[in-house]
Amino acid sequence: MSRARTIANCGDGLVTADLPSDLGIVGGDLPTGSVLQVVRGSSTTQTNTTSSTYANLGSLDTSITPQFASSKILVFMTVSVHGDADADPQNVEGQFKLIRTLNGDTDLYETAIFVVARGGRVDHAPLTFNYLDSPNTTSSTSYRFFFRRNGGDRGLYINRTELGSVVLMEIAG
Repeated sequence: MSRARTIANCGDGLVTADLPSDLGIVGGDLPTGSVLQVVRGSSTTQTNTTSSTYANLGSLDTSITPQFASSKILVFMTVSVHGDADADPQNVEGQFKLIRTLNGDTDLYETAIFVVARGGRVDHAPLTFNYLDSPNTTSSTSYRFFFRRNGGDRGLYINRTELGSVVLMEIAG
């Protein structure tokens, strides 16, 4: 039997103990809030739109299969956002939406409108959001990301120069 070493904080001192690696802890025995699994997706695919209709960022769609129906799924998404304003004094505004696909689509979250280009100046910014979902299933669950331009008549670009990423974490409920 292999042994693992653990360190615990006991007041002002540290206590070490040898613990067996086969403690028999399974996901159902872990306390609420424990991370049970992590799934990561990423993409360098550039996507752009001049439309006010939501378009899917398909390269960042990511799926997870929860181990327990009581689990929560913590969704993190980070992308690089650019607005192409050229010499146009208009702002370029955008918006993101998160959709869960499980027996049909469910809108989960929509960001506030953000401005990425102002008065002829091209701006670039990372955009990050997170959402805690309760899908109540042990079936494969997909999270899909959509974006649109809300204002201006210039392009809104996603991942023009950087990597976009998605992290799905199953959290014990």
